[in-house]
Amino acid sequence: MEDREIISLLESRDERAIAEIRAKYSAYIFTVAKNVTGGDRDAEECENETYLRTWNSIPPNRPDSLRLYLASIARNCALDAVRTRDAGKRRGLKAPLTLDELGDLVTSDGSPDEAVDAELLRSLISSFLRTQPEWKRTVFIRRYFFFDPTTTIARNTGMSRSAVKTALYRIRADLKEYLKKEGYDL
Repeated sequence: MEDREIISLLESRDERAIAEIRAKYSAYIFTVAKNVTGGDRDAEECENETYLRTWNSIPPNRPDSLRLYLASIARNCALDAVRTRDAGKRRGLKAPLTLDELGDLVTSDGSPDEAVDAELLRSLISSFLRTQPEWKRTVFIRRYFFFDPTTTIARNTGMSRSAVKTALYRIRADLKEYLKKEGYDL
């Protein structure tokens, strides 16, 4: 079934929509969640939560890309699950460690201006990525949005793992320069 048909089923509150999403995107949602949580059980819970959140959010939302919409929901569910699971603990966590690669670009000081700064940063990163070749955007998004390991990115792009690491390093450096040029305070 086409995505626009699934979205129409959701808008008409037809429960077949969830079965169609499950049939078409179950493995994809699971993979996105597992990349963040690091475990099958947590990823399964996030997958089910993704179906619920999708049901509750369409309508009023009408995404242009159902696949990306589901990925965003699954990623956010997984990040919520990890925060809940690891509250007060000092555990090795893939998502924050991946974000640590961005270094001082994604600092958090807990100030009231943090939400405004985060939105500005999101906007600037999006603008920067639009100036990059598609392969660089793909590598960056696979790493920092989907939290794919460099080996997975290498396999999916046909690059070597070393080339992926080098590309990520250079993209981060270019991003840092872009942010400075745009007046973002690092």
